[in-house]
Amino acid sequence: MARIVWGTIDKNGNILNGSGDFTVENISSGRYSISFSPGFSALPGLVGSQNNYNDSSQASSDAVAFPFVNKNSCQANTGNNSGSLQNRSFAFIAIGN
Repeated sequence: MARIVWGTIDKNGNILNGSGDFTVENISSGRYSISFSPGFSALPGLVGSQNNYNDSSQASSDAVAFPFVNKNSCQANTGNNSGSLQNRSFAFIAIGN
């Protein structure tokens, strides 16, 4: 059976809601380390979206990306529509075994 880890994270790296089996650290501007506890047995699939920015002019190019993913952790990068890393709130879902 697949395991689902999910969370809603504020721009400072605080967990607002989630499945409870992960931690988050804001490691630098626009970069967050997410650790799964326990880790997955194989590489999980990961999706995410920026949310709760409280600005109706937020562009679709304001994004979250996951440049590093492994069985135990991932890195989430958030940024503005100019391509610069910037702390932003986001949500994610990781699915795997």
